[in-house]
Amino acid sequence: MLIVDSQIHLWQNGKMSAQHRQIPTYSADDALAEMASAGVDCAVIHPPSALGEAVNVLAVEAVRQHPDKFCILGHFDLQSPDREKIVARWRERPGMLGFRFTFNQPHQKAWWTDGSLDWFWAACEKARLIVTVAEPLLARAGEAQRRSGMKTPYDPAAMFELKASEVEFRRTPAGRQLMARIYQPQGTGPFPTVLDLHGGAWRRKDRLAEEPMDRAIAASGVLVVAIDLRLSEEAPYPASVQDANYGVRWLKSRAAEWNGDPSKIGVYGSSSGGHVAQLLAMRPRDPRYNAIALPSASNLDATVAYVATRSPISDPYARFQQAERMKREGMTENSRIYFNPWETIYEGNPQQILERREPVTLVPMLIMQGALDDNVLPAVQEKFAATYKAAGGVCELTVFEGSEHEWVAKPGPQTDRAREMVKAFIARQLKA
Repeated sequence: MLIVDSQIHLWQNGKMSAQHRQIPTYSADDALAEMASAGVDCAVIHPPSALGEAVNVLAVEAVRQHPDKFCILGHFDLQSPDREKIVARWRERPGMLGFRFTFNQPHQKAWWTDGSLDWFWAACEKARLIVTVAEPLLARAGEAQRRSGMKTPYDPAAMFELKASEVEFRRTPAGRQLMARIYQPQGTGPFPTVLDLHGGAWRRKDRLAEEPMDRAIAASGVLVVAIDLRLSEEAPYPASVQDANYGVRWLKSRAAEWNGDPSKIGVYGSSSGGHVAQLLAMRPRDPRYNAIALPSASNLDATVAYVATRSPISDPYARFQQAERMKREGMTENSRIYFNPWETIYEGNPQQILERREPVTLVPMLIMQGALDDNVLPAVQEKFAATYKAAGGVCELTVFEGSEHEWVAKPGPQTDRAREMVKAFIARQLKA
């Protein structure tokens, strides 16, 4: 086990404040001796800001001599005329990983809320530098982060409290009010944002269909918004894809209200919702899918950054043929109601779109498939994933042994695994 001291000071011929050792010098050799005695492997040097640039230099020299023992969170004059250049070039100094500030001087206390630090947070994020502050300042640091627009790094292992709420999404031509359910992490943010598209054979279910998965994703620090889609008996294809397309644009325009980051929207879709998600991602600017105007944000498009799916109907005609073989009249009826006229089962077919080599957008895609699924066969997903890759896209397919079409509806190890897989996939896309 590696033991790290997260804060030590080094100084030479200086006078430290009363809460520190009252000795004129504490050197790297002094620190190494005490670390060896205590069983500490390495340490983070925090040069005391009250002693100026000289202690930064002292810390850099310690790293030069002992690069396996020390790294540094340093400091500089934040009011320097060259401040932005200093931040941009900070890592050029050996061992400098970022900054540590106390902001305990009277003139610095207003910096958190008056905009004085906005440039600093943005510059540090661009340079990928760590910033630490004293514990009493954390709440104000969060306020400064919100002011500057600096994003919270996504950690799939994180745990956040959630606030769930509902808002009106859009009203259908027939007068039905479609709703959106918001799963909002309670934290600094802004958080990555995902739109959830429900399944139900295009004919059933609503925004609540995937609530356990939505909550699991959101609790890791993702704003998840699940929307109602029009059902096939209200309006056939492409109505639900139009709703999803509108949903992406609508969410981009409103994510900030729920502390979400609209710059890299992802989509999660299940079963028929996975089919809708695939079409949405592959044809984000298709005029048939863009048919619903959003006057308040007419400049936004429906492009998405990635798609995660569970049991998507990647080839609706192959799924229809499987239903016929299994003599499942309800399933064949679901397809005939949604794809009306019938020819649209070929036109709105992700597999056949790729086979026809239509111009499409290929975002990174995750497919989770049950090995025991006799609704959408694993072979269908394998063919789709291979075709997607051949077209130049990235498609990660995982087959879950012992799992049926809707295995995630039941608690269990494979359900837990699916949730972790989606979160890990999101993390990879956000880092890309």
